[in-house]
Amino acid sequence: MIKGPAASIELHGNYRPRPIRLRELWSVDGWRLKVYGIAYDSPAPDEKLIEAVKAAARAILPQPPRSDFRYGIGFICAHQGRTSSVAFVDWWENEDELHHKMFFAERGDAWELRPVRDDELTACSWDLAVVAFERDAWVRHILQPPTPEVEAYLNAHLNADV
Repeated sequence: MIKGPAASIELHGNYRPRPIRLRELWSVDGWRLKVYGIAYDSPAPDEKLIEAVKAAARAILPQPPRSDFRYGIGFICAHQGRTSSVAFVDWWENEDELHHKMFFAERGDAWELRPVRDDELTACSWDLAVVAFERDAWVRHILQPPTPEVEAYLNAHLNADV
Protein backbone atom coordinates (compact mmCIF):
# COMPACT_ATOMS: atom_id res chain seq x y z
CA MET A 1 0.00 0.00 0.00
CA ILE A 2 1.32 3.43 -0.98
CA LYS A 3 1.58 5.91 1.89
CA GLY A 4 2.63 9.52 2.03
CA PRO A 5 2.39 12.14 -0.78
CA ALA A 6 2.30 9.52 -3.57
CA ALA A 7 -0.88 8.04 -2.09
CA SER A 8 -2.73 11.25 -2.99
CA ILE A 9 -1.90 11.23 -6.71
CA GLU A 10 -5.13 11.55 -8.64
CA LEU A 11 -4.86 10.42 -12.25
CA HIS A 12 -7.12 11.65 -15.05
CA GLY A 13 -7.26 8.13 -16.43
CA ASN A 14 -5.12 5.05 -16.76
CA TYR A 15 -2.04 5.04 -18.93
CA ARG A 16 -2.86 4.28 -22.55
CA PRO A 17 -0.26 3.64 -25.22
CA ARG A 18 0.05 6.31 -27.89
CA PRO A 19 1.30 5.81 -31.44
CA ILE A 20 4.85 7.02 -31.95
CA ARG A 21 5.73 7.11 -35.63
CA LEU A 22 8.57 8.36 -37.77
CA ARG A 23 7.05 10.86 -40.18
CA GLU A 24 10.09 11.48 -42.36
CA LEU A 25 13.82 12.03 -42.57
CA TRP A 26 14.07 15.76 -43.05
CA SER A 27 17.01 17.68 -44.49
CA VAL A 28 17.03 21.38 -43.73
CA ASP A 29 19.79 24.01 -43.69
CA GLY A 30 22.49 21.32 -43.68
CA TRP A 31 20.83 19.29 -40.89
CA ARG A 32 19.50 15.73 -41.17
CA LEU A 33 16.70 15.12 -38.70
CA LYS A 34 14.27 12.34 -37.92
CA VAL A 35 10.75 13.76 -37.56
CA TYR A 36 8.50 11.92 -35.09
CA GLY A 37 4.85 12.34 -34.25
CA ILE A 38 2.94 11.27 -31.14
CA ALA A 39 -0.79 11.77 -30.66
CA TYR A 40 -3.37 11.33 -27.94
CA ASP A 41 -6.50 9.56 -29.18
CA SER A 42 -5.49 9.89 -32.84
CA PRO A 43 -3.18 7.98 -35.18
CA ALA A 44 -1.03 11.08 -35.83
CA PRO A 45 -0.63 14.69 -34.72
CA ASP A 46 -2.12 17.53 -36.73
CA GLU A 47 0.09 18.42 -39.71
CA LYS A 48 0.10 22.06 -38.54
CA LEU A 49 1.80 20.96 -35.31
CA ILE A 50 4.44 19.10 -37.35
CA GLU A 51 5.04 22.27 -39.37
CA ALA A 52 5.24 24.34 -36.16
CA VAL A 53 8.00 22.13 -34.71
CA LYS A 54 9.86 22.30 -38.02
CA ALA A 55 9.69 26.10 -37.87
CA ALA A 56 10.95 26.00 -34.27
CA ALA A 57 13.81 23.72 -35.33
CA ARG A 58 14.82 26.05 -38.17
CA ALA A 59 14.92 28.94 -35.70
CA ILE A 60 17.10 27.28 -33.04
CA LEU A 61 19.36 24.71 -34.71
CA PRO A 62 22.93 25.98 -34.49
CA GLN A 63 24.84 26.97 -37.58
CA PRO A 64 26.94 25.64 -39.05
CA PRO A 65 25.39 22.20 -38.59
CA ARG A 66 28.75 20.46 -38.95
CA SER A 67 31.90 21.37 -37.10
CA ASP A 68 34.67 19.63 -35.17
CA PHE A 69 32.15 18.89 -32.41
CA ARG A 70 28.72 18.98 -34.10
CA TYR A 71 27.47 16.48 -36.68
CA GLY A 72 24.34 18.00 -38.22
CA ILE A 73 22.27 15.05 -36.98
CA GLY A 74 19.30 14.91 -34.64
CA PHE A 75 15.58 14.40 -34.26
CA ILE A 76 12.43 16.40 -33.62
CA CYS A 77 9.03 15.39 -32.31
CA ALA A 78 5.53 16.85 -32.28
CA HIS A 79 3.37 15.45 -29.46
CA GLN A 80 -0.31 16.36 -29.64
CA GLY A 81 -1.53 15.70 -26.12
CA ARG A 82 -4.88 15.50 -24.37
CA THR A 83 -4.89 19.04 -22.93
CA SER A 84 -1.84 20.65 -24.54
CA SER A 85 0.93 19.81 -26.94
CA VAL A 86 4.69 19.74 -26.72
CA ALA A 87 7.46 19.52 -29.23
CA PHE A 88 11.17 19.02 -28.93
CA VAL A 89 14.24 19.58 -31.03
CA ASP A 90 17.31 17.46 -30.25
CA TRP A 91 20.77 17.26 -31.77
CA TRP A 92 24.03 15.49 -31.02
CA GLU A 93 27.34 17.17 -30.20
CA ASN A 94 30.68 16.24 -28.62
CA GLU A 95 30.33 12.54 -29.39
CA ASP A 96 27.77 11.66 -26.72
CA GLU A 97 25.92 14.84 -25.73
CA LEU A 98 22.28 15.40 -26.60
CA HIS A 99 20.98 18.96 -26.76
CA HIS A 100 17.24 18.98 -25.96
CA LYS A 101 14.99 22.02 -26.48
CA MET A 102 11.31 21.82 -25.50
CA PHE A 103 8.34 23.82 -26.77
CA PHE A 104 4.77 24.05 -25.50
CA ALA A 105 1.39 24.94 -27.01
CA GLU A 106 -1.97 25.24 -25.30
CA ARG A 107 -4.70 23.16 -26.87
CA GLY A 108 -6.47 25.16 -29.56
CA ASP A 109 -3.97 28.01 -29.89
CA ALA A 110 -3.23 27.36 -33.57
CA TRP A 111 -0.05 25.48 -32.59
CA GLU A 112 1.84 28.58 -31.58
CA LEU A 113 4.78 26.94 -29.85
CA ARG A 114 6.67 28.81 -27.17
CA PRO A 115 9.94 27.70 -25.58
CA VAL A 116 9.50 25.85 -22.31
CA ARG A 117 10.83 27.76 -19.30
CA ASP A 118 13.50 26.24 -17.04
CA ASP A 119 10.92 25.60 -14.31
CA GLU A 120 8.60 23.69 -16.65
CA LEU A 121 8.65 20.15 -17.99
CA THR A 122 11.60 18.42 -19.64
CA ALA A 123 9.60 15.62 -21.27
CA CYS A 124 6.60 13.40 -20.62
CA SER A 125 6.62 9.61 -20.40
CA TRP A 126 5.84 9.20 -24.13
CA ASP A 127 8.49 11.75 -25.16
CA LEU A 128 11.06 9.86 -23.10
CA ALA A 129 10.38 6.72 -25.15
CA VAL A 130 11.64 8.61 -28.23
CA VAL A 131 14.65 10.01 -26.38
CA ALA A 132 15.53 6.57 -24.96
CA PHE A 133 15.25 4.93 -28.38
CA GLU A 134 17.42 7.62 -29.97
CA ARG A 135 20.02 7.30 -27.22
CA ASP A 136 20.24 3.55 -27.78
CA ALA A 137 20.42 3.99 -31.56
CA TRP A 138 23.21 6.56 -31.14
CA VAL A 139 25.23 4.19 -28.96
CA ARG A 140 24.60 1.21 -31.27
CA HIS A 141 25.36 2.96 -34.58
CA ILE A 142 27.71 5.83 -33.72
CA LEU A 143 29.60 5.16 -30.49
CA GLN A 144 30.11 1.36 -30.57
CA PRO A 145 31.16 0.51 -34.15
CA PRO A 146 34.81 0.88 -35.16
CA THR A 147 33.67 3.83 -37.29
CA PRO A 148 30.39 5.72 -36.91
CA GLU A 149 27.54 4.46 -39.11
CA VAL A 150 25.57 7.64 -39.74
CA GLU A 151 23.17 6.17 -42.31
CA ALA A 152 22.40 3.23 -40.01
CA TYR A 153 21.61 5.68 -37.21
CA LEU A 154 19.34 7.76 -39.46
CA ASN A 155 17.55 4.62 -40.68
CA ALA A 156 16.92 3.35 -37.13
CA HIS A 157 13.60 4.69 -35.92
CA LEU A 158 10.86 4.04 -33.40
CA ASN A 159 7.48 3.00 -34.78
CA ALA A 160 5.43 1.60 -31.93
CA ASP A 161 2.48 2.14 -29.67
CA VAL A 162 4.15 3.03 -26.39
